[in-house]
Amino acid sequence: MKQAEAKLSPEDNALLEQYDNIWVNQISRRDELIYSAALMDGMLLGYWVAVISRGIEKIEV
Repeated sequence: MKQAEAKLSPEDNALLEQYDNIWVNQISRRDELIYSAALMDGMLLGYWVAVISRGIEKIEV
């Protein structure tokens, strides 16, 4: 990446940096969505494990 930056003009370098920032932001957002979905799935699984092991009457939500 550093070699490519050294060979580019300042305008092209700025454009590459903008593209890189957009790309990283998209990946970060996708990771946030995956984490949130997995967290919700884990909470649901934990609830059902608690229901099965303790019974619905003893579960505090």
